[in-house]
Amino acid sequence: MWQIHYHIVFPMKYRKALLDKKVTEIIKETSESIAERYSIEMEAIGCDKDHIHLLCGAHPKIAPGRIVQIFKSITAREVFRRKPSIKKELWGGELWSDGYYVATVGERANWGIVESYVQKQGQPKKPSELKNYNCLLYSQSPKYHQWSFIDKKGKNSTVKVNGNLKSDIGKIILKAGLRGQGVFIAPTFMVKEHIKQGLLEQVLEQYLSRTSGLYAIYPYSKIVSPKVRVFIDYLINSWSK
Repeated sequence: MWQIHYHIVFPMKYRKALLDKKVTEIIKETSESIAERYSIEMEAIGCDKDHIHLLCGAHPKIAPGRIVQIFKSITAREVFRRKPSIKKELWGGELWSDGYYVATVGERANWGIVESYVQKQGQPKKPSELKNYNCLLYSQSPKYHQWSFIDKKGKNSTVKVNGNLKSDIGKIILKAGLRGQGVFIAPTFMVKEHIKQGLLEQVLEQYLSRTSGLYAIYPYSKIVSPKVRVFIDYLINSWSK
């Protein structure tokens, strides 16, 4: 008796937003034939413009990389056959990007969470819609249940968010995000490479999140060294504007 679930994420070539209703329909129909031919149980598929989430089950002898290879090659062939115009958008190249993300999903732990997330794929268009998403909460932030944003016109907005994960360790939040468990806020340096590789996607790009602050920590002393004092003044002058 086997029961191994995989959550796989892979983007389209060049991150092209080509997963429209017709292409999504072709992919989902093709996945049914893949399941019958290769004994791969397609449990949920979520398409979101330029990337796809796949939740599936397979025998341990079938490696995740093999599942990706089968799915990519067969769906690409069918999409190009049934909608040949899409090749022009890809300059005659491949449908899928080479990279992908894969993680095992526990039957009794987070399988149901991931399945729900995959089925509800889609991006929030404005901060107020975040209340409908599972948000991953960084508890070191003051009022971590309230996320604040500034739009291009300088207008402030705050939304109360909820989620099934709360942690004061950023790496735990990041790992959960990579597994597709929800939406989270993180500094650019932590996520930029994952975004570049297509493993994460930025949402609400037209908004800026209001951060909790920048802190300089240094050893206590009655007399602060000139170099430290200059650096602190620099931070205050640069970031208080």
